Amino acid sequence: MEYIIEGIEQKTITLETQMDENMTLAVMSKKGQEYQERAWEVIQMIAFPDNEPKIFIAKQRRLLIREASAKFNISERTVSRYLKQFWKNGKTKSALYGKFANCGAKGKERYYTTKLDSSGEVAIRGFVVTEETKKIFRWALNKYYYVKGKPTLKFAYEQMVKEYFSKDIKEKNGVVIPVIDDRVPTLEQFRYFYKKENNIKREISKRYGSKKYELNNRAVLGSSMSEVMGPGSKYQIDGTSFDVYLISEYDGSIIGRPCLYYVQDVFSRLVTGVYIGLETSWVSIMMAIANVAEDKVDYCKKYGIEITEEEWSVHHLPECILGDRGELFSKKAEAMISELGIRVENTTSYRGDLKGILERHFRTTNDYVKMIIPGTIDVDFRSRGARDYRLDAKLNLKQFTAIIIRCILYHNNQHYLKNYNREVMMIEDQVNAIPLDLWNWGIKNRSGRLKALDYEKVLLNMMPIKDCTVTYSGIKFMGMYYSCDTAHQEHWFQRARNNGSWKVTVSYDPRDVSKIYIREIGAKGYEPAYLLNHQSRYLGKSIEEIRFLNELEKQLYKEQQHSELQAKVELNVQIEEIVREAEMNVKPNENSNRKQISNIRNNRLFEKGEARNIEKFDLNEESQSSMNKNQVLEAKDSYFDDFDLLWNKQKEHQPMESRSYDRVNIVQAEYKEQVIFEYMGNPLTEALPNIMSREEVISSLSNYPNFNPCERELDSHYRLHLIQRIFQYYQPLPIHLDLESRISRLIRQGYINRNPLQRDFVRSFFQGREDIENNEITSFATDNSSGLTIVGTSGMGKTATTTKLFELLPQVIIHSNYRNQHFILSQIVWLKLECPYDGSIKGLCLNFLMEVDRLLNTNYYQKFGKSGRLSATALLPVVAQISRNCSIGFLAIDEIQHLSLARSGGAEKMLNFFVTLQNAIGIPVILIGTHKSLAILQSEFRQARRSSGTQGEVIWNQLKKDEPSWDLFLKGMWKYQWIKKPVELTGELNNAMFEVSQGIIDIAKKLFVSVQVRSITSGTETFTTRTIHEVFKEYFKIIQPMLIALRTNNMKKIAQYGDIAPVNIDQFISNEQSKIQLEETAKWIQYEEASNKQTLEKLKGEVVIRLSIIGIDKSEAQKAVDKCVDEGDVKKQLGDVVKKVFVFMTNGEVKSEKVTEEEFDLRLLVKEGMSDGLTAYRALKDKGYIKEDFLLGGD
Repeated sequence: MEYIIEGIEQKTITLETQMDENMTLAVMSKKGQEYQERAWEVIQMIAFPDNEPKIFIAKQRRLLIREASAKFNISERTVSRYLKQFWKNGKTKSALYGKFANCGAKGKERYYTTKLDSSGEVAIRGFVVTEETKKIFRWALNKYYYVKGKPTLKFAYEQMVKEYFSKDIKEKNGVVIPVIDDRVPTLEQFRYFYKKENNIKREISKRYGSKKYELNNRAVLGSSMSEVMGPGSKYQIDGTSFDVYLISEYDGSIIGRPCLYYVQDVFSRLVTGVYIGLETSWVSIMMAIANVAEDKVDYCKKYGIEITEEEWSVHHLPECILGDRGELFSKKAEAMISELGIRVENTTSYRGDLKGILERHFRTTNDYVKMIIPGTIDVDFRSRGARDYRLDAKLNLKQFTAIIIRCILYHNNQHYLKNYNREVMMIEDQVNAIPLDLWNWGIKNRSGRLKALDYEKVLLNMMPIKDCTVTYSGIKFMGMYYSCDTAHQEHWFQRARNNGSWKVTVSYDPRDVSKIYIREIGAKGYEPAYLLNHQSRYLGKSIEEIRFLNELEKQLYKEQQHSELQAKVELNVQIEEIVREAEMNVKPNENSNRKQISNIRNNRLFEKGEARNIEKFDLNEESQSSMNKNQVLEAKDSYFDDFDLLWNKQKEHQPMESRSYDRVNIVQAEYKEQVIFEYMGNPLTEALPNIMSREEVISSLSNYPNFNPCERELDSHYRLHLIQRIFQYYQPLPIHLDLESRISRLIRQGYINRNPLQRDFVRSFFQGREDIENNEITSFATDNSSGLTIVGTSGMGKTATTTKLFELLPQVIIHSNYRNQHFILSQIVWLKLECPYDGSIKGLCLNFLMEVDRLLNTNYYQKFGKSGRLSATALLPVVAQISRNCSIGFLAIDEIQHLSLARSGGAEKMLNFFVTLQNAIGIPVILIGTHKSLAILQSEFRQARRSSGTQGEVIWNQLKKDEPSWDLFLKGMWKYQWIKKPVELTGELNNAMFEVSQGIIDIAKKLFVSVQVRSITSGTETFTTRTIHEVFKEYFKIIQPMLIALRTNNMKKIAQYGDIAPVNIDQFISNEQSKIQLEETAKWIQYEEASNKQTLEKLKGEVVIRLSIIGIDKSEAQKAVDKCVDEGDVKKQLGDVVKKVFVFMTNGEVKSEKVTEEEFDLRLLVKEGMSDGLTAYRALKDKGYIKEDFLLGGD
């Protein structure tokens, strides 16, 4: 006591003046003290320790209360009240004091009366609230205050006064206005009544809705720990959007906030499952629950985190799961209830707060990382001058998942739960309030061994279930037909045909219905069923895709109904016309009916014979000759097929639908293991070639033509051909490598969001198709879309380079089987079109259809475009559907500067159409054009590009003199000199080449070729800077104004030129070559004449020898040969020439000396034969003088 007194004196201890109400005896009223003494006597009799524990037993307590009631002559109810007060306030005498201070008017309604003064007049001028007035108050509150519009109390008061307290009406400007009474209730009286009768639940429910009341204003009396015996008794599951923005792993673009799903044990607060994705849906819930049963060591290893089994050993299922009404309260939970033995509890609508433990964990996780990772939400970012936090995003989804896993490991293994109410046994066992310690203690002391199921069975029961029908055509599921091993072994389909169909229950993954799982059969309790062969069009498709396909089929059927009806009407009319003519031409049969019927057989035999005579095949000589001629033509066609020169000619005259001579890089799909996680599981990306290193790109693009210094010694006409190799020279530059990298990322990024095995792709495409059909082609803002714009100086090789880069990829990939599953798809990896000159969307769509037909041998152009009936708006959905079906990787549009020639508004429509392709259909678009297109892209396309999510722009200007690229290009080309005196590259020559070409690759090549041509044709066999300037000035006049614009960097002038490298040096080479061709031609003519003369003399000698063999005099033969054999016979067959001379001789054209005709004289034999109408040849052959084909023999 001394230190207390000392503390009070030193004022380090203060006295509390407000004491507990149970101890304020001094201020207790006399009536209160009497009440306390009376009650104390009763309590001493029944509730002192002598009567314990009898007083705690209901029956015994009842007897004690009756005794006290009889003894003190008070009611049993009063005794019970004393007892309750005694127990409630601490079991002391002071607990029984009378609380009369609490009595009074507080909280009691006030009543008003009208007061009169001494003269009997009303003393005050106020308004007295009567019962009738209260009814009006209630009516006004119900009608004007307790409503969804959330009006003010004053508004309700004013409306009440207007309707119930007006004494008259007046008219003002034609409007009837009530006149308010002099004495009306005041606003304070109305507010007093409102406060007196108001019910907070009623007010919020009526004004804001019952859901808001349940969420924000109801009493919170429950606890998540109620009815939980130990670990596994109850898990809570919930999802939320995390307060951080993420970027794409592929191009760094911002992709929004991730959705985080946790599954947590209520007893121990241990996190048992997790899933991080980009959307909230049943699939995310399914993945989180499946993760509960997954081996956590393997799961963490996917994200580069190594843990031991003890750190996160949970793979058990709970007895009960508590989730939100909207996500778990559905038929999808029935599979878990029936098969996994899990009871599902759901919070009522807008009562997510019942999962308080899990929500606290969400807040805690936010606190872990919010101050560390970039891109977290800042509520003040909208203030002026503040930086947008979304621009600080640095993490991708995989990295963020790894962070969340680290947070879970920390929470489970180290986080101390300071608000966790440990039980007595936990305190005795010195168990720390750490989730893993609580879990292990609970397993040992409460739950025992938890339920663990096979992971495959858990996955099966996470899928939706549905009844399908076994028919004789197969197992029918949503219009598709399947089969399984059991169905074949037990003859399900035969039984269905004979005994009728029946139902079976299946589980299915809505993301891919290539196979379904029939429940309650097979060794594992389920058996997969696969699509039948004729159902292959559904392979790899999701539920949304199939519904879309069925919808499309119905739409096409409806579109064809009218034309089919018209065709049927025409068919009926034609049939009726034939019948009418038959009825008019039929002759009446005078035979009896019996005779007509009896003659049917004979009539049929006669008619059959006549039909055979008419229809029999008769291949006469004329038709055979025609057939042989056609065969010869076909043989010639096939012969010329191998010549590339004629291929283009034949293409020009070939119908649009034909592709006989097209060359397309088509490959069979080979799926490659992917290094990057996001590229895995997508057949479209796995079938692409591997991502190339920079060395591989350089090796693939480089083209260094063959060159041998010895070729410089060849004649000039050879070297003029060899110089053309310079145009084959291709030196990769840094901009080429950058473009390859961009294109590689662009196509893979586009395929990630269009994985045909994922449901998300189908949903987004389906929405995009609806937007297109509604003609909403400018209102897209899709985060996932991407594109590339390449604008630069003409002549820099944009088209050639992009073509080379595109050809590093196959153009068409044929899929048939993906990971042992049927997967039928013709994938167009890239499609390149040229922008129509008139900027026509319809023209571009038609070019698109023709190009797809060329690649896949389809008939889309014939079906949709050839008739010309469909408008551009109608063609857009067609292009969208074909693009999705063909899984186009990217679409390249070259010569975009053509839009400058489009009619008014055409350029904007075309560019918006490109945005539509990117955002609605999901196809990355590459736009390629010259500087002339900049004006269009910077005006009409400005807003469109902002919404298109364009990946980047490449401004491809000419090479700069002070940059290494120019030296790299020029030095590589300089060695290709076919002049006899090659020139070394000096600084002066380097400057001259750059000055005249301004760093444009195409002009530099043409100039280098032209200079060498001049050196060869002039005979100098070398060149100087003067030669360069002379050739440029003489033959490059057309582009000199353009190069001046480049030299002065006049962008306005540059933008005016659509093509800055139109020089064609073929005419220059022809002019230069003509100087040396005259001499060479003269030499060639002399050589040709000498050669032909020698050949003719040799031919004449051979003919004379052949004629002498058959008995013709050599001198006569020589005379005949000299007369009728000329240079035109040199190219003929020897036998044909011999026959020509022989016929000439037998017709007597050669005058010979008369000789006596002997019996075996050939002339006599020929003469006799001719008198019989035979030719000379036939006459000699019949007599045996000409052997079989002797004269027609070869050399």
